[in-house]
Amino acid sequence: MTTRPTEPGREAVAGAGLYLQAYVWPGANPPLVFLHPNRTNARVWDFAIAASRNAHRKVTYDERGHGLSAYPDTGYDLAGHLADLTRVIQGVAHDPVILVGQGTGGLLALLYATQHPDRIAAVVAADPTNRVDPAINELFFRQVREENRFATRAEAAQAIPFSRFWRADVREHYASHCFVETPDGWRWRYHAEGVIHTQRFLTADHTAEIAVRCPVLLARGEHSETCTDRHLVELAARAPGARTAVIAASAHRVCQDNPEGFAQALDAFLTTLGD
Repeated sequence: MTTRPTEPGREAVAGAGLYLQAYVWPGANPPLVFLHPNRTNARVWDFAIAASRNAHRKVTYDERGHGLSAYPDTGYDLAGHLADLTRVIQGVAHDPVILVGQGTGGLLALLYATQHPDRIAAVVAADPTNRVDPAINELFFRQVREENRFATRAEAAQAIPFSRFWRADVREHYASHCFVETPDGWRWRYHAEGVIHTQRFLTADHTAEIAVRCPVLLARGEHSETCTDRHLVELAARAPGARTAVIAASAHRVCQDNPEGFAQALDAFLTTLGD
């Protein structure tokens, strides 16, 4: 059974001269704060949130240089993204929160929980990029630099990376939020040099920087080449008691490949937090 997304409420997060666009679904505390992958935006979560049956308040936001947030020239290192997360938590969510991250967002969630354990009640990291193969990064850099202008919206939608498992409605919905029309065609709605700068940090192995003591769910896509079973084992060693899950019919972009499967794993994990 598939579920159509509902349009969230919008809230602005200001501070340090930077505007961040946040989206909010009402519910109970502690809130869930969702972190999207690099070169995407908050709308990657819409279908998974719609499929989720938990009662928590939900907050997503466009990270700097993505979506409808500000596009500054600096601050795209991991420290900059983590500082932005603090502003979101303080401005919209209020701690403690449960962090839910996909890809780069999964790594950021684990790093943030390590650095600010008092603010985090639990972490869900889907296909986290604690260490990305250099060949995957080189493909990323080429795509951002060379596949950035499209004659038509349909051509743009077909170029969305990590989307081979997506349903047509998921692709159409995300395409409506990740591209912008310009006089010379359609382009991505992100700061190209900013996302390249962030991606350079993902070649390094960040596993040793992670030490999480709160409850953790580590999930990977069944067909993911970015996050393997070995990655999960390595990360689980950095988060004692961590639960792991493999989401069927999905690859790296778990929350869009199989939003219902991801939502089911998320909801099941949340029920364990009172154990």
